[in-house]
Amino acid sequence: RRALDYKIPTFGRVPQSGFRDWDALANLRYPLTPRMSLRGGWQLYRGTHISLPGLLTEAPGFFQSFSFPYYDRDAAHLTLTRDIPEGRLATARATVYWQRERRNFYSHEEVDTTYYAPPSGVPDNAIQFTNQDRLLDLSTWGFQAQVTTRRTDNSFLCAGLDLASDHTDGDNIR
Repeated sequence: RRALDYKIPTFGRVPQSGFRDWDALANLRYPLTPRMSLRGGWQLYRGTHISLPGLLTEAPGFFQSFSFPYYDRDAAHLTLTRDIPEGRLATARATVYWQRERRNFYSHEEVDTTYYAPPSGVPDNAIQFTNQDRLLDLSTWGFQAQVTTRRTDNSFLCAGLDLASDHTDGDNIR
């Protein structure tokens, strides 16, 4: 997809509202028995030039904008599903999964020091520029287990457990 900046009738073009992205999704299912199957899937997302128009600030002597020069996401899973023909439980499933998110969060700020008191060391008649690139790389590994009961006129229960481990890297860590 490629979306250009959109327009509002009373305002005109909204700067920094466009983006470009694409994604792909693949799923496979393999029956192991009539009641048990193995499923796997992969999802891929790539976005570029993603701006945040709601965070664009323009005022006398002040300008600030934010954007994501890139935003990438990958996810994969492998799920074992078992249908239970008798008893209260209807299905049981176990999933292992991995996902990764990489993004660059960029901000630009201009402050005219004739309007605002400058920080120490900045002349009174200068424009102070601040550009920040904040990179994030997040990886998650996890395991999920879930059971569901049979539906009745009055009830249906779904219960599960999700265990995950996150690893964060990049220069936007505190």
